[in-house]
Amino acid sequence: LEYEEIKNKVEALTNERLELIASKLGAGKEQIAVVNTLSFMRSDKILLEDFNKNATELISEAGDVFPVQKTQDGKLVAWVKDIPAKGLKLLKFNEGTNHESPFNITDGGIETPYYKVAIDSTGFFTSLLDKTSNREVLKAGEKGNVFRVYEDKPREFDNWNIDIYYNRKSWIADEVTRLEWIENGPVQAVLLTERNYCNSLIRQKVYFYANSNRIDFETYVDWKEHQQLMKVEFPIDVNANEATYDIQFGNLTRPTHGNTSWDKAKFEVCAHKWADISDGGYGVSLLNDCKYGYGIKNQLMTLSLIKSGIEPNLTTDQEEHCFTYSILPHKGNWKKGSTVKEAYMLNLPLLTSYPESSNEVENESTSLIELDAENIVLETIKKA
Repeated sequence: LEYEEIKNKVEALTNERLELIASKLGAGKEQIAVVNTLSFMRSDKILLEDFNKNATELISEAGDVFPVQKTQDGKLVAWVKDIPAKGLKLLKFNEGTNHESPFNITDGGIETPYYKVAIDSTGFFTSLLDKTSNREVLKAGEKGNVFRVYEDKPREFDNWNIDIYYNRKSWIADEVTRLEWIENGPVQAVLLTERNYCNSLIRQKVYFYANSNRIDFETYVDWKEHQQLMKVEFPIDVNANEATYDIQFGNLTRPTHGNTSWDKAKFEVCAHKWADISDGGYGVSLLNDCKYGYGIKNQLMTLSLIKSGIEPNLTTDQEEHCFTYSILPHKGNWKKGSTVKEAYMLNLPLLTSYPESSNEVENESTSLIELDAENIVLETIKKA
């Protein structure tokens, strides 16, 4: 089966089961079930497509109010709190108060509850001040969220290898054709940029949140190049001898220097959902939902986005790409920064369902299982 066909089948099966669960709990057109598939309680955003268009907030049975915002493409987004582990919570639509935006947008950037961000005319970050720590995240005089494209012509295995000399020739994708704030509401502010690189298009939405210090970069690329490797770069003002990388069911550390030949050869390494550099008191995590080539050397964090080799397939990666990466500045190390949980939340969003139902609601929320240890993540529940 093709990937899209598999995706459609899985989504249909998931929605079918969500509707069954929600209907038994009494969810309906004025009430939704928010489902958390992860093994820890979470607060996160939900995106609603079939909704009460006049709703300005969601309300829980306990009286908690969650503002609702209309998105640029006509949907609704809300930030909901305390959704039970491996469980769900019922919320009601309400046409109540119009909630104000906490964001201050200017020609040169944005101030959020968490950050003061300076953004130049190319859409790159020139400053990222963490207000909670009063600390600049980026190295002085350098820019973050930079798309850099390298000439990529390895000696052999063109679609697999990246040779150590790849960085001798590179270009920055800074030809911006559109830079516009398309959303500014009580839940999120969104910056849209469109840029051309040679024959390719890069379109990106940058999400700043009212209730989260994570910054998401939702990216679409229509790629037409060959033998060129595109990375995103964040020069981080954190000094550390080691960086931490996520792997299946754990993580490992690797040096951030190239003092030995074997360390020098690790200019790019593999990781799953995140990588982190921390100095003990402060750090930054770089998360992703489908990209696995990381580099952290000399305070520069990079993530490989597209590699377009020509052997054995002449047109590898010359197609449309959709992916999201995120940065998560934090106090302490990756453990204190909730990096593991944030990476899971990025990869497994909250689900929603609201079928017609006339059932009485017995419980506003329910949970299949709860864990009493922060260092445990329940990956899978399998029928015996």
